[in-house]
Amino acid sequence: MIRSLLLAILVAATSCAAEPSRQNETDARVIPLEEVWAYGMPGTRVLTDALNDEGYISEEGPLLRDIRRYLTGGHRPEVAPTGFAISGSGIGALEEVHRIFASNEDSDELEQPSLCTGQSISLVFFSYSLGSNVHIESVSRNDNAFQIKCRFVSHESTNATQHIALIPVGELQAGEYSVDIEVIPSSKEAANRDRVTAKRFVCRSFTFTVDGTD
Repeated sequence: MIRSLLLAILVAATSCAAEPSRQNETDARVIPLEEVWAYGMPGTRVLTDALNDEGYISEEGPLLRDIRRYLTGGHRPEVAPTGFAISGSGIGALEEVHRIFASNEDSDELEQPSLCTGQSISLVFFSYSLGSNVHIESVSRNDNAFQIKCRFVSHESTNATQHIALIPVGELQAGEYSVDIEVIPSSKEAANRDRVTAKRFVCRSFTFTVDGTD
């Protein structure tokens, strides 16, 4: 009888200890890639600067072309700047992204815009021009912490590619938020190479603040 009682207590204690871990996993919310606007990333909503005989085929074309020029031939710091968060979402937010790149063209870091409650907010992820694609694998949120996982994907052409993504996160409560950008190694052997490449070409993790409105 006593032995059975002690066993029951032990099982209950173990279950309680494991509960926070399961709760943390449950709290993480995936942001579907279908909600992300991106240039050159599979599974996302497409941003394009393609042309036809009449000009750009989409409204974001001119802005995106300028942003790609910045990521290709603009000032290239030894260590990639951090990503950033902006107000707005989708194609409409691209104008703010363009303004930030243009106004910080010769700087090693990019402006972190002021944000406040009541605004729709997007996270901006980007990579400079290099000989591999950079694809976002997943985006998740756990309370005030976001995580973006990406991967280098080789391509057969010799063209260098640049990438940018606008990740909508909606309206946020006042507070401090962190965005962790993790590059998943393309293979065990390539882990060190990918880490060195990411430091130079892929935007870094960042934090941002959402202020309350009076």
